[in-house]
Amino acid sequence: MADNMKQLESLIEAILSGDREATMTITQLLECLSQPYRCERLLKEMS
Repeated sequence: MADNMKQLESLIEAILSGDREATMTITQLLECLSQPYRCERLLKEMS
């Protein structure tokens, strides 16, 4: 769980800094996190 939080933190930092490697926008991330299935899938993809 701590690893997932660290990965999410890194993704958010990349999005907010305008990093070209960010795979989504902050809006897309918020939409994803608001839907349990999509959030679970994102966390699996990140691990």
